Amino acid sequence: MIETVEKAPQGVLNVQNEAINGGLDEETDMEFMKRYFDSSSSLTWNLEAILCKIRELKGVISCDGRNNNTLEEGHNGLPQKSMRIVVDGGDEQEIAETIYNNIHTPNTLGSIAKKVKMTQTLEDVFRFDRPKTTRIDYKYNIISPQKERILELLKEYLSEGKIGDFISSEMFRKAKNIDLDYELKLLQIQFKKSTDSSYSDFVQMDYDEKSTVGNGVSL
Repeated sequence: MIETVEKAPQGVLNVQNEAINGGLDEETDMEFMKRYFDSSSSLTWNLEAILCKIRELKGVISCDGRNNNTLEEGHNGLPQKSMRIVVDGGDEQEIAETIYNNIHTPNTLGSIAKKVKMTQTLEDVFRFDRPKTTRIDYKYNIISPQKERILELLKEYLSEGKIGDFISSEMFRKAKNIDLDYELKLLQIQFKKSTDSSYSDFVQMDYDEKSTVGNGVSL
């Protein structure tokens, strides 16, 4: 810390400045990030903080991601020291700039690549992905005077799936407010991804996929 003294303390008659040795040479933003990144092999990136900032952007419906902050290839399915973020909706340039503003390394993965200005003369490419859409097939047994309406709402529910959603009959009831007004006596629904062979009571979407409605048959 450098302190500036505008008025000399009483009794101080002479001050002598000494030359300062050592210190770092001036470095670019990229050099600083590389030095910061290389300084610790156990550096933990706050992925959730980055995702929260992206979710605040206009037009973003949902997002998720994975990172590999280790020197091990294939951790979380990613190359060493890398991050993959998947975003549904939002402006591509705004997403890339938000990633840059909240990340410690430019080693991002994805099919969408956007250049971001880091200084007046320096720019780099930041990448992310859009989610893949997976069809969800379902079997149902519904006893209610409003069975057809419930089936319509079920199709809506599956078509509105967000990245990484947990899909089940209970989540469906909550999402579409299936309450006493529907006079529901029985609601049995089983789900499966169209690529799977068997049905189950729930389906967990991956961090890079969202759902859409598939084929429905009665139990």
